[in-house]
Amino acid sequence: NYQEGGWSATALRRIREKGICPEEYAPYNGQLFNLSARESWDTLLDGYNDATNGDCNEASTAINDLYVQLRHASELDEERLGSALSAPNGREFLQKLLITDDCIENRQKYYFSINGYYTPSLSKDKQKEKNIDTISNQLNEGFPVSVGINCHPQSPICQDVQSSHSLVVKGMRKNPTTQKCELLFLNSWDKNWQDSHNGGYIEADSVLSDINEVIWLE
Repeated sequence: NYQEGGWSATALRRIREKGICPEEYAPYNGQLFNLSARESWDTLLDGYNDATNGDCNEASTAINDLYVQLRHASELDEERLGSALSAPNGREFLQKLLITDDCIENRQKYYFSINGYYTPSLSKDKQKEKNIDTISNQLNEGFPVSVGINCHPQSPICQDVQSSHSLVVKGMRKNPTTQKCELLFLNSWDKNWQDSHNGGYIEADSVLSDINEVIWLE
């Protein structure tokens, strides 16, 4: 879901089913997925809704301006914009607008098994214990782990989000100063997030009880 995000397992199943575009055809632009991404989607969809309601010229200009800003690209091709605006709904509009033909044609499929669990039924103590055991075991095997985080105003990761957010845990360490366990998170909110969050290292105890989903590949 472009507004609320989604469960990691759902995204991974879609990658397994549909494939994923190599980065050379869709270079990552963190600015497209930062905390203002929801506003960006909504602005693009406002343009789509205006166009479908007959206000096409003004909507096309607004969509083009935002597209150029998001992609750091040249002006949006009129044929591409026209094709996107002909989509029957907002989701397909965004797909046609932001996913290039090269990306679609060169999707690569990967075959893997998805394993994991959801934790909302556990008490906080059992949740923390199960989460750290699973994450450390998978990391020791050399595999990163995808986790879903319950976001709230006191969260050290996503205090500005009102629902949940998924990240990847790539590593863990003992902080040499505090002697506390820290998890290394990779976030889709660009390098600025990493830089402003201790390089992605977050104290484990501050997030383990907020983890509601743990997913890994086999």
